[in-house]
Amino acid sequence: MFHKRKGLSRVLIEIALIVIALAAVGVVYQIFSSSSSGMSSNLRASIDGYLTTSQLVLNVDNIGSVQITGVSVSISPGTLSTSSQPITINPGEQKTVTFGVSSGVSPGTACKVYVTISCSGQSAEYVLTMTAQ
Repeated sequence: MFHKRKGLSRVLIEIALIVIALAAVGVVYQIFSSSSSGMSSNLRASIDGYLTTSQLVLNVDNIGSVQITGVSVSISPGTLSTSSQPITINPGEQKTVTFGVSSGVSPGTACKVYVTISCSGQSAEYVLTMTAQ
């Protein structure tokens, strides 16, 4: 009269479906997060330059695939007379940006130079160590 049912119980099936749904959400998240981080990785530069007691000169080489539209800097120790400049540097181009040093830098002073490049709401930060000439 009674037949023994063989197979998975309803609870096990529901747990399996939840696990599959969470895995699918994880895959979709990975796809979207890697594409959005890929956009910011297109904003890249190679930066070098020199520091004197009166000016900071940076050579900014756009090695990314998007246009750089601004450069901002700060130094420690020291104070700059201007901290940002609008500039257009197309991919593959290099430009020189000069900032005035107003105080706090003497010859031989080792300074940390914090450089931020920007483009359309995105930014990338770089830290250089320079010794004032």
